Amino acid sequence: MRLAERCRDPSEFAELQRLFLDQPRSGNRRYIENGSDEFTLVCRFVFADLRSGTERSNASRYAHCLREAAKRQIGSATLVEFLKEEGGINALFLGRPLSRQTVTTKTLRLTEPITVGKGVKFTVTLIRNPDNTYSVIEGP
Repeated sequence: MRLAERCRDPSEFAELQRLFLDQPRSGNRRYIENGSDEFTLVCRFVFADLRSGTERSNASRYAHCLREAAKRQIGSATLVEFLKEEGGINALFLGRPLSRQTVTTKTLRLTEPITVGKGVKFTVTLIRNPDNTYSVIEGP
């Protein structure tokens, strides 16, 4: 977050972008899209090995978290304490508002546990909450 705060200064942003582009790489070209913000640049710099899907996902996830922290006015001085108290980056990543009306997900986070027998079919009715969790409306 501190590096992102520094990159609000255009000369610092340009310097980090130059350092990012000059990092050694194995075959893949390295670039920053025009209009990318300081959060994307910082996370692309930190997660420099973007050949793996995991690293690309981490860069994107952390950029979303830093952007959400900035919107909530959580600066570098208080970010670590906030994350410790709130349960890590998911407090920011999953709590950010989504502009899309539909969400595709493979893993659901329920607000309460449900108990079902092994091998038993069951039906559950859920509602998606603004924080990207799901509340059980009807269930087993």
